[in-house]
Amino acid sequence: MINFVKGFYRRKGLLVSVALLTDKVIQLLAPYIIVAYLSQKVYGDFIYSITIIGLIIPFSGGGLNHSLLFYGTSYESKRSLFSNILISGSFLNVAIILIVASLSPFLTYNRPDSLAYLNYLLIFLFLQFFHLILNNQYRINDFNTKYSTNNLIKSFIFIIIVITLVPVYGVYGLILAYILSPIRSFFKSLQLLRFKDINLRSNFKYLKYGLNVGIASIVSQVILLSDNLIIGNFIKNSSEIAIYKIATIIPLGLFFIPNVFLTTDFVEISRMKNHKKKVEKYYLEYLKLFCLIGLLLIPLLYFFSEDIIIKLFGMEYSESVKMFKILLIGTIAVFLLRNPLGFILNAVGQAKINVRISYIMLIVNLIASISLTIKFQLIGAAIATTITLFFGGFVSLFFFIKWLKEN
Repeated sequence: MINFVKGFYRRKGLLVSVALLTDKVIQLLAPYIIVAYLSQKVYGDFIYSITIIGLIIPFSGGGLNHSLLFYGTSYESKRSLFSNILISGSFLNVAIILIVASLSPFLTYNRPDSLAYLNYLLIFLFLQFFHLILNNQYRINDFNTKYSTNNLIKSFIFIIIVITLVPVYGVYGLILAYILSPIRSFFKSLQLLRFKDINLRSNFKYLKYGLNVGIASIVSQVILLSDNLIIGNFIKNSSEIAIYKIATIIPLGLFFIPNVFLTTDFVEISRMKNHKKKVEKYYLEYLKLFCLIGLLLIPLLYFFSEDIIIKLFGMEYSESVKMFKILLIGTIAVFLLRNPLGFILNAVGQAKINVRISYIMLIVNLIASISLTIKFQLIGAAIATTITLFFGGFVSLFFFIKWLKEN
C-alpha cells in the first residue's frame, strides 16, 4: 500500500488531488451561495435543465475526448492526434447540440420554466468539450501539473462569477458562470490546433471507442442524475428537486476521492493492459487503501449528517438528511467497486464491457427509481440509487474477474 501511494505521488497525484478537491469544495460552496438568492422553485427548475446537460456532457464530441486519452498513450504524435480529434469532435458536438435544441421543448415539457435555461446552457455544452479534450491532451503527455492548473482555473472562474453575478442577476448569473468557466480551455485548445494534421479517414476506430466510452459514461450519468428527472416528472413540487439535490451534493461529491487516484493513474493503467497480473495487483493495492479511507470517512459523515446539512444549507433543507444518509451508504460501492473497476476496464480497452454493465445498471435503476419514487417519494429515489450502485459494483467485479481469466 505504501508503494501504491508513493507511485501516486510520483505521478503528481497530489496536484491532481488539490485540483479535484478544490472543484468539489467549490461545488459545495456554490449551492450555499445560490440558495441564498434563488427560490427553491427557480433553483429546482435550473437543476432540471443542468441535469439534462450533465447527461449529455460525457457524449459531447461523440465521445472522442475519451479516444484521445486511450489511443494517445501509445500514439507517436500526440499533438497530431489531438488536432484530428478536436476538429472531428467539434463537428459532432455541434450536431449533438442542434439535436438537443430541437428536442428541448419536449425535454422540458413538464418543466416549461426550464426551457430557457436549457437553451442557454447549450453554449456551456459546446465549450466544455474543449475543456475535456485539453485535459486529456495534458494527461497523455504526463502533464499532470498543467492538467491540475487548468481545472483549478476553471473552478475559480466559476465561483468568482457565482459570487459576483448571482446576487445581481439571479439564475442567469449562475448560467453565465457555467458558460464562462471553460473559456480558457477553449482558447488554449485552439492554440494547439494544427489543421495539417487532420485526417478524417482515420477517425472511425477512434469514434468507435469514443462512442462506447461515451455511451457507458452517459448511461452512468443517467443513473446518477435520473433521480432529478424522475422526481421532476413524478413529483410536481419544484422545491422537492432542490431538497433532493442538496442531499446528493456531498455523497456524489465524495466520488472525487477515488477519482483522484484513478484519473492520475489512468494512463499508467493503460500501459499495463497487456500485463493482467499488474492490473490485478494495482486493484488489490487500491482496495487496501480505500477500505481504510472508507472506514474512517463514511461513518463520520453519517453520524454528523444532520449538523452538516442544517449548518450548511439551513433548516429548510432538513428533509435532505434522510436521503443524505442513504446515499452515503451507496458511496461504499463507488469507492471499492464501480468506480475503480469502471476506470480499469476502460483503461485496458474493455469499453464494450462497461457499456454492458451500464445498460444493466440503467435498467435496474429505472425500474427501482420509478417504482420506489412513486411509493416512497424522495427517500425511495435515494434507496434506488444506492441499490443500483451496489448491484453495478458487483457486476463490474464479475466482468473484471472474467477478463483476468481470459487468455
